[in-house]
Amino acid sequence: MWYARSSEFMQTPMLNTLRWLRTIGDSMFAFGALVLGWFVLGLVTGYSFDHTATVEEGEYIHRSLEEVGVGR
Repeated sequence: MWYARSSEFMQTPMLNTLRWLRTIGDSMFAFGALVLGWFVLGLVTGYSFDHTATVEEGEYIHRSLEEVGVGR
């Protein structure tokens, strides 16, 4: 087990390749976190809402949770 933490093992070409390949996933995760943060910031500030949208009488149909299949 001590061999896995040795500097000789950590500097092998395979580990260096894996370390660099990890940056692809880390970059995608960071991008997703930024997009989520941007969306939440938009919700907090009201930027993500359409303030011009209106619901006319009769357009909105209220359904219970059982009608849409939630909670079965």
